[in-house]
Amino acid sequence: METVALSKSLGNDIYAYLQTRLLMPRIAALGTLVLLAAWCHSVPQSLPPHWGHALIDMLLAALLLAQFRIWDDLADVPIDRRVDPNRTLCTTLHRKAFQLIVIGLATTAAGLLVSTADPAAPGLLGGLTLLMVCWYWFPPRSSWSGLNYHVVLLKYPAFILLIDSRRAPLSGDTTILQTIVGVYLLLCVFEVCHDRMLRQRTRFRLVAGVEACLLLCVAFTTGLLP
Repeated sequence: METVALSKSLGNDIYAYLQTRLLMPRIAALGTLVLLAAWCHSVPQSLPPHWGHALIDMLLAALLLAQFRIWDDLADVPIDRRVDPNRTLCTTLHRKAFQLIVIGLATTAAGLLVSTADPAAPGLLGGLTLLMVCWYWFPPRSSWSGLNYHVVLLKYPAFILLIDSRRAPLSGDTTILQTIVGVYLLLCVFEVCHDRMLRQRTRFRLVAGVEACLLLCVAFTTGLLP
C-alpha cells in the first residue's frame, strides 16, 4: 500500500492546488467557452455594454469555476484516495480551510448577482448549490459514472445563465436555451473523449455518439452550420 506524505503548510497546499487543478489550459478553455456563450448568443444585445461589465463577467466566471472546481474535488476526496492519492486535497491537513474558501467564493459570487437584471439569479445559484449538495451527498453517485458526469456538468449551462442575467432577465428566450443545450452536449461528448475510463465503456461511447448527433442538430438549428 502506497504511503502518502501529509502536507502541513496551507500556503504550499493552496499554491499546489492552483498549479495542478485551477491554473490549467482546460479551466481557461472552460471559462472562455462560458463567457463566449453568454456574450454571443444574441449579438449585439448580449454583449457587455462596456469593458467594466466585461471585467465583472470575467470575475463572476472565475469565481464560479473556482468555487465548483474546489467543491468537486472536495467531494471526490474518498475516490481520489484510491485512484490518485497524491492530489493536494488528499494530502492536505487543511481541508476545512479549502471548504471555507469555497464558502468565500460562493458568497462573493452571490454578491455580484444581487444587482443583476433578474432578481431570480441568486435563486438560480442557490438552486444549483442545493442540487450539488444533494448529489455529492448521494452515496451511490461514485458507482453511477454515466449519471454522475451528466449531473455535474449541469453547472456550466447554469454559469452561462447567471452571467447573462447581469444584462437580461432569466427567461425562455430561444437563443440562450439553444446555446446552453449546445454547450452542455459539447461538454458531455468531451468528457467521454477526455476520460479514459468512460471512453473504454461501449455504452458511454454510444451515449456520446447520440449526444454528438444532437449537438449537430442544435448547430444546424441555430445556424452555426450551413
